[in-house]
Amino acid sequence: MVAALARGQSAEEIVDDFLSLTRDQVEAVIEYAQAHPKRGALCPAESEAGAGRASDLR
Repeated sequence: MVAALARGQSAEEIVDDFLSLTRDQVEAVIEYAQAHPKRGALCPAESEAGAGRASDLR
């Protein structure tokens, strides 16, 4: 369901795809995801920009 939200599906579309879910449940997931964003590694572009190369250290 989170992947469906990331693809831009609306709550109504998700409820249509997952018949066992209610709109209230989908909205609760959305609220939870907004309150608790995923934490993890930096995206590769940001990591590479700050990492530098070994040749730069000489």
